[in-house]
Amino acid sequence: AELEEIACGIFDKKPTEIEISRLAAAILTQFFHYYHALEKKEFLEEYRSRSLVTGKEITILSNSPEKGTALYIDEEFGLRVRTQTGEKTLRSGEVSVRLSSSASGNES
Repeated sequence: AELEEIACGIFDKKPTEIEISRLAAAILTQFFHYYHALEKKEFLEEYRSRSLVTGKEITILSNSPEKGTALYIDEEFGLRVRTQTGEKTLRSGEVSVRLSSSASGNES
């Protein structure tokens, strides 16, 4: 039920096997493009510029959620975060960013 609120489909109707094959081929083509460029880090600056969390207040979602500020993406693609207990680098996991009421147009 929680997933229904944030997830969506990529097809309007049940896809044919050809459509599924084309989608899989497109995904793999992009994956291998980036996979081969990974060691060179050619796309690091673009990745950084597209980050939606850098500079934002975040919640690190885990067994014991923790609030912090996303500082930057490091040279190894980790998210550097400042929390009450200090700075750390997130290499996997999930963070949440919530818009403030003023940013969403709900000012009182």
